[in-house]
Amino acid sequence: MLEKVIDAGTACGSFALAGEALWQLAEIEVATKQVERRTRQIGTERCVERDAETAAYLALPLVERKGVPSGVMAPEVVVERSVVATKQDAYRFGELPACAAWQRGFYGSSRKAFWGMVRVRMGGVWERHFSSFTPIVDFIHALTYVYQGAMAGRSFAAGWPHDVEWISSLWSGDVAAVMAGLAAWQAVLGAPEESDAETSPRRKLAESLGYIRNQQERMKDGEYRQAGLPITTSQVESTIKRINQRVKGTEKCWSEAGSESILPLRADLLSEPDPLAAFWHRRANRAGGERRQTGRTRPHTLSA
Repeated sequence: MLEKVIDAGTACGSFALAGEALWQLAEIEVATKQVERRTRQIGTERCVERDAETAAYLALPLVERKGVPSGVMAPEVVVERSVVATKQDAYRFGELPACAAWQRGFYGSSRKAFWGMVRVRMGGVWERHFSSFTPIVDFIHALTYVYQGAMAGRSFAAGWPHDVEWISSLWSGDVAAVMAGLAAWQAVLGAPEESDAETSPRRKLAESLGYIRNQQERMKDGEYRQAGLPITTSQVESTIKRINQRVKGTEKCWSEAGSESILPLRADLLSEPDPLAAFWHRRANRAGGERRQTGRTRPHTLSA
């Protein structure tokens, strides 16, 4: 029954809804506070396990951390998803995906990509843990800056042809053409002045040009597509939304410990094949019980 309580407490939008679901679907009567306490207890246990695994990984010699674990084959195609989550800072967070990537053998793959929001890269995650991975800017994110630059100081009708032209160049990996077009338009509008408002065309154009210049080494989209690498963060963004569905929202109040304890459980729920099934086996063995079947057979949802 404990597994059902934890599943409900993790999957439902609140502990109260989890209690209702347990009664409606399984005729198990559990008070809301009891669902919360038990979910927090198991979530804390998962935090302890997660942190111990990460510490053991970080204690390995560098050559082993950047290699493939014994008994693991480096995949050429990703067919399963590992999700990690924490409220801690970028420095601590970076250790979690690094450990998960090592466990999956990603460091030994011939094609490796790191993509995400720029602020995550600036937090040092890529530099410290994934420097052998190809860093890629989200194409949709770059697209917004190109559109902003094309429309700065222009009507939609006048700016749209430039936007289409520059997006096509960006798609093919010709970032130089995009920078040249933005620079040429800046020569007409002029550089931003101190008196310009934050939303003025000149400031918006300068912001777009600066972004493209700073990120140009991570915008080789033509090469990335030919190599079969992803160019958008859609998988990451959708996963973040599913994490947030449980932990964010109106009328949700968390303690620091409570919010951290729900995150590994929610991450496990979204991971493949099913980390919680393995956890329950380990927990039973630690308690001296026999290894048992949980009947958990969630289908995979990520095929590429």
